[in-house]
Amino acid sequence: MEQLIRMRTIPLSFEFKVHPVRLELKTEPASYSVKRDRGAFEINSTPARFYIDSRAMRASTGWFPNITMFNKYIAQKGVKAAFEEVGRLVKEGNRLADIYKHDNPIAQIARESTDTRVETVLGFSPSEPLNIKWDPHNLSIRYEMDRLFFEWRTNQKPELEFIPAKIEFVIKEYARLEVEYIGGPIYIPPSADPSYEPKHFSSVA
Repeated sequence: MEQLIRMRTIPLSFEFKVHPVRLELKTEPASYSVKRDRGAFEINSTPARFYIDSRAMRASTGWFPNITMFNKYIAQKGVKAAFEEVGRLVKEGNRLADIYKHDNPIAQIARESTDTRVETVLGFSPSEPLNIKWDPHNLSIRYEMDRLFFEWRTNQKPELEFIPAKIEFVIKEYARLEVEYIGGPIYIPPSADPSYEPKHFSSVA
């Protein structure tokens, strides 16, 4: 008899995935900020200066720019003349006190006071030089480079995450039974089959 049915059994197919225990360290990425202080470039220049003081020179010529200096000059001359006169009087007084030691001191004093001799003194005008002061030219250069300041920001408390082990059971294919008909077509009635051949019965009497 010809086989009409073929059966095939497909077993269950599955897969195990094992994920081991792991620890994950979570930290925030570090960040930073930059602050820049710009440098400086400075040039300071002080020009040369000349100071000319002609007050002493002009005073030596008898010219005074203001009444204050004139009064000061007259006062100095007066003090000098007063000291000279006092000295002369003291000298004459001493000579009169010692009249017995000197021959006729009164006549000598009178003769000296009427002496009209002129003393010549060589001098220069002006007698005082100019007072000149000089400050040289001054040049100063100051340069400061740029400065960079870095400020770092880091997370000082990292987070530690525990991930437990995990087993995954994955079914890739379920079990099943496949039935396949491998025979030819079935005709009802059998005479519908194109290749049907009627059966002949012979009877012998």
